[in-house]
Amino acid sequence: MLASAEGRSDLTGAGRLGITRATAGKCRWRFVRAGCAGLLDEPRKVSDNAVEQVLARTLESLPRGATQWSRRSMASAWGLSPSTIGRIWRAFGLRPRHI
Repeated sequence: MLASAEGRSDLTGAGRLGITRATAGKCRWRFVRAGCAGLLDEPRKVSDNAVEQVLARTLESLPRGATQWSRRSMASAWGLSPSTIGRIWRAFGLRPRHI
């Protein structure tokens, strides 16, 4: 925000902070829209049903043509991000390679 206020581009501030230009632009847009409160991380919510389905599928099935689920293959099957699948698996202590 300070780099922006000084008239420098998002790219200048991003490079200094070690973030991408897209992230810097997103932060700037959130600040303009909602002030400092807009910079707080927005809560991410995955429905309990989606979590249950991911867990059941992880434990009870295998992906076609593979011996185990990967974060990417499970994410593709459920329309979630690989990071979300990883968080679900970690929360329940699952490591599909070891099932």
